[in-house]
Amino acid sequence: MGHIRLALALAAKHGWEIQQMDVCTAFLGSVLREDIYMHPPAGYMQLRQLALKEGNHKPVWKLLRSLYGLKQSPYEWYHTLRQYLKSLSFHLSRLDGGFFIFTSEKQPHTRVILSIYVDDILLLGTYTLISQLKEEMKERFEIHDLGEALLYLGMSIEREQEKRSILLGQSHYVQTVLERFKMHESNPVSTPMDPKIRLVKRSDIDKPCDQALYQSMLGSVMYLMTGTRPDISYTVEVLSRFGHDPSKQHMAVMIRLLRYLKGTKDWKLRIGGASSQLKVYGDADYAGCRDDFKSTSGFVIIYGGAVDWPSHKEKSVAQSTTDAEYYAFRHACIRLLKASHLLHKMGIAETSPPVLYSDNESCLKSLRNGIYRSTEGATHISTKFFLAADQVQEGKVEVAYVSTTEMLADGFTKPLLKPAHQHFCRMIGHVGATLTTHSGV
Repeated sequence: MGHIRLALALAAKHGWEIQQMDVCTAFLGSVLREDIYMHPPAGYMQLRQLALKEGNHKPVWKLLRSLYGLKQSPYEWYHTLRQYLKSLSFHLSRLDGGFFIFTSEKQPHTRVILSIYVDDILLLGTYTLISQLKEEMKERFEIHDLGEALLYLGMSIEREQEKRSILLGQSHYVQTVLERFKMHESNPVSTPMDPKIRLVKRSDIDKPCDQALYQSMLGSVMYLMTGTRPDISYTVEVLSRFGHDPSKQHMAVMIRLLRYLKGTKDWKLRIGGASSQLKVYGDADYAGCRDDFKSTSGFVIIYGGAVDWPSHKEKSVAQSTTDAEYYAFRHACIRLLKASHLLHKMGIAETSPPVLYSDNESCLKSLRNGIYRSTEGATHISTKFFLAADQVQEGKVEVAYVSTTEMLADGFTKPLLKPAHQHFCRMIGHVGATLTTHSGV
């Protein structure tokens, strides 16, 4: 999803067309490369009886093309489309198997970006090249041309031509989730999680809650978080730790999150912009988990607004705040380089390397100097440091200091108070309805 949002931000900034197509019965048009047999349908009883009279076993059919329901069908469809696009001189992105890029021979700076998600196709580029591509694809596949993209993967797409930006929203999906769990008439709150609460595993004295209901709620808000709502990323990450054995307290936090969504369902995410540049903010909360004292790291890639935003608990225990920050740097550098590489393949020339911002001056000095200042013998941490340090030393990534109050990744590592949370939401690109709360919470 991060690469899709980045491509949409580029299209908005450079004034590209954004068109959408749907492939009808996509899985039925691929030739199978494996020997797969099936029993004849029930309507062919006479054929079965004839075979039995002749002493043969029950007849079977050998499939020549894929069908819906076969585990091979999705890959065979992808293989068919990929080979066809290659015949049209499209190049597959090495970073995302769903991204194909076409460069015109007559106009080297003219490109078409094709993003595929199962049978939904998104096209970004000039109107002339997109129209030519559509006509060629209609000769090979049964295509439903949807015209300008207004809704893709559940995200509404609204262009702001003057600002050269795009608004992404999922208000209809939020309303559906609220009605499904009977929270559509609840009182809104101003933050997704109370900063005073530190969730831990359920103990023997804690009452369990309905696990199936909890997991259903978790899956619903997780899809929303991956689409257009980075502001709930940390809360969803914390709640996902307890999906195997949730308690009443965990369910109470989940209910609070739904109440927060009730008050912010009309929010949209603005990305792109005439002056947008690629940058990333990385941060870590040292020993934030009270069960195993592992740290939580997170970062957000900004291109006019947030286009990528993971938040996750680190896999091993950090011995210091510096160690925890190195974790965040490593993940941020990898994702930032991938985004920068994708920009290059799309023909976007950045005037300077992307910038990684941190509020830890000690870590920044270590990265600039290439001097490892952390726990001795901790190979699993030192490798992460030197990966990030190498990128800085080679000039592929620049690092810069930012104050804690302006650290945009802070909301991905810990729950924030109301003023800080509202500032965090504005800075990452959320626009729309004002937070409506009940009783000032």
